[in-house]
Amino acid sequence: MICPKCGQMVPDASKFCQSCGAKLLEASIDEAAGVEKSVQDIVDPPKEEAPVAEAPAQEVADEPAVEEKAEAQASAGAPAAEEKAEAQETAEAPAASAPDVSEAEPAAEMAMAGASTQTMEAPTAENVAAPQMEAGAGAQFAAAGGTAVKKGLPKPALFGIIGGGVFLVAAAITMVIVFLIVGTKETYRLADYTDVKFEGVDGSGTAKASINEDLMVKIAEANGMDLSQFKNKDNIDWGDAMNFASSNFSDIMKIASALQSIQLDLDKKDNLKNGDTVTVTYSFDPEKAKEVKAEFIGDPLTVTVSGLSEVKEVDPFEGLTVSFEGTSPNAYVSYDYKSTEDWGGMIYFTVDRSDGLREGDTVSFRVEGYDENRFVNDYGVRFSQLDKTYTVENVEAFLTENKEIDSAALDIMKQATEEYVKQYFSEASRKDSIKASDISYEGYYFLTNKQTNVWYGVNKVYMVYSATVSSKEKQKKFKPKKVFFPVEYDDVKHLADGNYEINTAYKRILGSTDLRFGYWEVVSGYTDKKVMFDELITADSATYDGVAYDALK
Repeated sequence: MICPKCGQMVPDASKFCQSCGAKLLEASIDEAAGVEKSVQDIVDPPKEEAPVAEAPAQEVADEPAVEEKAEAQASAGAPAAEEKAEAQETAEAPAASAPDVSEAEPAAEMAMAGASTQTMEAPTAENVAAPQMEAGAGAQFAAAGGTAVKKGLPKPALFGIIGGGVFLVAAAITMVIVFLIVGTKETYRLADYTDVKFEGVDGSGTAKASINEDLMVKIAEANGMDLSQFKNKDNIDWGDAMNFASSNFSDIMKIASALQSIQLDLDKKDNLKNGDTVTVTYSFDPEKAKEVKAEFIGDPLTVTVSGLSEVKEVDPFEGLTVSFEGTSPNAYVSYDYKSTEDWGGMIYFTVDRSDGLREGDTVSFRVEGYDENRFVNDYGVRFSQLDKTYTVENVEAFLTENKEIDSAALDIMKQATEEYVKQYFSEASRKDSIKASDISYEGYYFLTNKQTNVWYGVNKVYMVYSATVSSKEKQKKFKPKKVFFPVEYDDVKHLADGNYEINTAYKRILGSTDLRFGYWEVVSGYTDKKVMFDELITADSATYDGVAYDALK
């Protein structure tokens, strides 16, 4: 501010000029503004002053400068007189009523604006009245109850006779002080009340951000309500809180409205991995915050991703049990699936072949119902394989390959064949008519059916023994002759335990020779190996593949 006496700049609110010592202010801002004693003591502590006789407000109008100004205005016409009357009414307005706090801030702003437009000059008859008229025309000045007085007038006069600009600055300061004391705001940094949670697995995690309930509790406390009594661990029991809020419903709803205006935005929400960072930004309605005496600070919050579980690689076939039943080449697959995993019920299996299986065949199982992204996100697992091949084994199996028969099976058939040949010569009329010597093993023919979907006649084994046959009758019917005796065994089966199933109950010797005995009987078998091969192998080649083994090759 400028000293009206010497024109030097002095600090604002100074009471004496530091250059010339002139007294600048002599007023009580607090009393003029109607501030209560308790508040006044804080802003302007009481001090003893010598009593000064209060000059009536009318003296303002009696000042020579004012009268000279009024006469000038009168010469200009009636409008000037009316403006003087308004100025006098404003000057005579009582200073008892305190300003409304809700109007204090705009009033101060207007007063400050008015003050900034004034030019600080030495008081003259021409420049004293004009600033007083401008200030008196403002509603905020009237509300403050200020009375314009000349320098040296006692309290509760607001200011001295320095320009109207000084008067308006003082009024603004008074109302700003009142507003700061009565309408204090609490500041809340939203980042301090933000919860960021990460879910899922490393590489596919998700993030969620929310404002926790502590902010509502704090704002409620600042507004004279205690909601902490309803807080149980991390959450508020809103049933009890709303019962309490019945008498504070309007305030509670204002708080809720302010909180609902807060919007949180994450720069990254999914496909997160441990070590990534996400940033939360905020938007809100400051007016709604102001209604509950709050000021929100929305500085961005950056958080490092952590706690995401590692993706576990699992084999879905661990719970799958596969078995084969029936008899090859008509075996069939059977399977059972059991899993204790959460995702176990989400998958099932398909198989490319289920029946008509030979021992040694393979079947392929495939996992269905599996979605990698879903299983990674929801269960934290990734399947190591989706297909698996199983070999048909450990089943009963008809012999279906043209290869040498295992010695175990061969021994069974050789023993049965030799016994049967001996039995043949010892039965019925043959025991008296013919005899066999040098009974020995020659080999076998192995035939496999070319079709795979048959249930019998899958294979044939012709086990061949030979013997020298001669006539026992008195009148010899034929000379001793080597005869081949093929005995048939059908559907030889290899069992799962390694043994063989060979039906030896129904045996017969195939073929017929020209060696006659008795009245009409002939010796069974073949005397020519080639004829035997043609009848047993070649004649059946359309249906069977046949191979000769051992001495019959």
